[in-house]
Amino acid sequence: FLYEVMVIMHVDVDMPVTGILLSSAIVASVMLFMVLKLLLHFLIGYVFEIFNVSYSIFLCKVLSVSIFGVCILPLAVMFPYVNEGMYGIVLTVVAGAAVLMYLWRILRVMRIILRDYLSLFYSILYLCTVEAIPMICVYKILIVEIA
Repeated sequence: FLYEVMVIMHVDVDMPVTGILLSSAIVASVMLFMVLKLLLHFLIGYVFEIFNVSYSIFLCKVLSVSIFGVCILPLAVMFPYVNEGMYGIVLTVVAGAAVLMYLWRILRVMRIILRDYLSLFYSILYLCTVEAIPMICVYKILIVEIA
């Protein structure tokens, strides 16, 4: 969806590969990212002996990403055919859905953490390593580097 937005908004996307190779590279990158996140969750669960909680948190994240993908699928399909004046509205709807899904995920994860009576240390460790630091990196890349 982001690639589609960049192409339609005439952002310079100088990619060495296009078409099916680009799609394959994006899918492979997302899969690698998910596997690395899974390994990080399992490592945290193993080190702190909270494997079941760590696995529940990972499943919650996968579920929220899947729901978000299904929710924006109609918008991604419809986006190339939308009038240019509607781009802002469609992007605002997608951004709003992403924020709502992210907040829902954080609340759900905190519920899992509190349900299993984990200590405050585990809660802070989780929020910093798996939620806050990646968001800070995304912010730095999108806002600071691009602007």
